[in-house]
Amino acid sequence: LAYDPARATATSLAAIIVTASAAAASHALLDNVRWSEALLIGIPAMIGVTAGVALKNRLSSRALTLGFAAFLVVVAGRIALGGEARGLEDPGAGEFALIALLGITAGVVAGLFGVGGGTVFVPALVFLGLGQLEAEATSLAAIVPVSILGTWRQARAGVVAWRDAAVIGIVSTLSAAPGALVADAAPERALQLGFAGLLVFTAYTLFRRARGPE
Repeated sequence: LAYDPARATATSLAAIIVTASAAAASHALLDNVRWSEALLIGIPAMIGVTAGVALKNRLSSRALTLGFAAFLVVVAGRIALGGEARGLEDPGAGEFALIALLGITAGVVAGLFGVGGGTVFVPALVFLGLGQLEAEATSLAAIVPVSILGTWRQARAGVVAWRDAAVIGIVSTLSAAPGALVADAAPERALQLGFAGLLVFTAYTLFRRARGPE
């Protein structure tokens, strides 16, 4: 829509509130959401999104965007390779600190780029031992409060296009339930490859954004 990066990021975050809420509710009805893990990683992310919004105007957006795009490609490659998830059994203080750090990182990503913390949440939740389906469903639940907080911070700066965010968010709810049903029925491997492809596409979009004006 030819938005500048700040307005695009803020409006995206606002739309994600509606999209993620509808999709998380659909997955919850299918019993795919792990609520304790959503809280475990989502609460630290609320700290991260505040930091991400604050940092966005103080860092080189081009270098940051290119770096994150490269990170997504690496994560996509790791997910595409597959492998069985190894959960953390009886995590100690060190593991909880790592989980909190992953949550904060996901929040920073959401605040900086408006792409949703799922790009970090899902791989982190797989690391915690969730299958791809549960990781995606739980990520949706975790990102709702993060997006609300991030949008509130962005709204104070007056960069949220509320009408467009509402239209995108409301229309997206029409496909949320069918998407959850397809994910619930799909093989684990198909979800892994599909999510890896989504990460590569997101990286490509960010790369194109980085080639524009600073």
